[in-house]
Amino acid sequence: MRDDAEFTDGEPVTAEDVAYTFTTAAKEGGLTDVTSLRSAKAVDDDTVELTLVKPQSTFVNRLVSLGIVPEHAHGKDYAQKPVGSGPFTLVDWAKGEQLVVARNDDYYGEKSPFERIVFVFTDEDASLAAARTGEVHLAGLPASLATQEIPGMRLEAITSIDNRGLHFVTVPKEGRKSPAGLPIGNDVTADRAIRQAVNYAVDRQALVDGVLEGFGSPASGPVDNSPWFNPDSAIEDADVDRAEQLLADAGWADTDGDGVVEKGGLDAAFTLLYPAGDSLRQGLALSVVDQVKPAGIKITTEGVSWDEIYQRLHTDSVLFGWGSHDPYEMYSLYKSDLAGTDLLNAGYYSSKPVDRHLDAALAATDPDRANEEWKAAQLDAQGNGFTASADAAWAWLVNLEHTYFVDDCLDLGEPHIEPHGHGWPITASISQWSGAADGPASGRAQRPAAHPSLVRGGVLPFLVRSRLRRVVDARGRRRVRTRRRRVGLRLAHRACPLLVGCEVVVLLGLVVVRHRSTFPLGRPAVAGLAACVASYPLRGRAMPATVDRPGTMGAWTRDGPGSSRNGNVCCTALPG
Repeated sequence: MRDDAEFTDGEPVTAEDVAYTFTTAAKEGGLTDVTSLRSAKAVDDDTVELTLVKPQSTFVNRLVSLGIVPEHAHGKDYAQKPVGSGPFTLVDWAKGEQLVVARNDDYYGEKSPFERIVFVFTDEDASLAAARTGEVHLAGLPASLATQEIPGMRLEAITSIDNRGLHFVTVPKEGRKSPAGLPIGNDVTADRAIRQAVNYAVDRQALVDGVLEGFGSPASGPVDNSPWFNPDSAIEDADVDRAEQLLADAGWADTDGDGVVEKGGLDAAFTLLYPAGDSLRQGLALSVVDQVKPAGIKITTEGVSWDEIYQRLHTDSVLFGWGSHDPYEMYSLYKSDLAGTDLLNAGYYSSKPVDRHLDAALAATDPDRANEEWKAAQLDAQGNGFTASADAAWAWLVNLEHTYFVDDCLDLGEPHIEPHGHGWPITASISQWSGAADGPASGRAQRPAAHPSLVRGGVLPFLVRSRLRRVVDARGRRRVRTRRRRVGLRLAHRACPLLVGCEVVVLLGLVVVRHRSTFPLGRPAVAGLAACVASYPLRGRAMPATVDRPGTMGAWTRDGPGSSRNGNVCCTALPG
């Protein structure tokens, strides 16, 4: 262990704290599964020894994902008032409204230039509105909203391992109940021919182009392009003829001419659920309905609450989102003895060959050997596997690129490959975020594009690394698509406002900059958010703030309304 890490209450991070954290997590459970831990022991001041019940190749990922808890500060209210050792400290958390963190100036690593960050929870429409009206600097939006142009903002499309797919209930109705007492079984999707036919009939590239607006790629499985992905498991899709043949070979036929094949008096029809309010999953679901219809399969979609999804996920298909940096997710989704455990293996899939490969991958002590077994679980030499050409336990549809509108004066640093929303989102590199370090405050309309000579000469004081996957024209249409990483510079010299030393407000990934000496944010609704915005003209009732000289962090002061002092005006009070 390093010897310069401290908790935010000033106490050092000790080996005893690490041992306590892992021991407690193993006993009490939580989002990070360390139940395979037998013991955690502090050997000396800077060494901790972890002993497992049995080998687990993925346990090393627990060392990254489990935050260390101070034993002296751990109590019943710790989840609401945590004490950590990271780059920020929790200031306030109003559930469902906002979360405020402040920079930890005692952090041992790279320190953020922003003193405070406020996360405000909104929906897609409110996020887009906030970006359009100039209230935010970073807007995380779905691909369907990413094709338009917002003046003063650039589009960033970041590679992810986040995917969308529909799970199938792979067992028939036999009156079984889950451990939670929920019904199990679907007589239609229990037929492998139905599951394979859906996989072959779906046109995944069309889903990428139409629903994702090109911001993504077709998905072969849950771990595409990872070190443990088996490329041999990929199929040639958009093949309705192949889907029809699979159904015919399995005894499905349209004997009554209604366009839906049937077998033994049972129509090839099932329900596909998606979370209401998720426009991307809705678009995917409706598109899949149209794509499989020519093969004679009828899918009915329903947008419902997550509460209802939990009640029906063992009888109806669900359009889920998954995607992790940890191959253990495959184990969670397909291991037979995890069936019915929360969202894990919700379709009650079971395969002895797949179970053997998954167990062998988890028990391997060599990473290369583990990857061989992870790949074999997808498709092995005997044709066994959970992927489309074998058991087709899921129909994986698309891999997403996460799309963000980012203010031209905000640099997000180097991007990470992002997972499905619970691990390393765009905020993973938040300590690297920075704003322009010099230049007068400027409204969006006043920001000129960078002169070509400035771009080539690299003389800009603040470079915006856009990493766009495509060029977007003035009407928001994609004209060029490339996988080559490039740098996009849209700012002229000294065009950026002063952002360093300000407060950042994040609305589901939306960023507003506010001067650090202003009034507390409180808990306003998004429409009435009071925020001090360095980069935009004053709106509403002004509360000016000045700085000794542009481009520095020295001696911030605050004057009342009507002040005649010159400087970088930073504050704006919006109505409400």
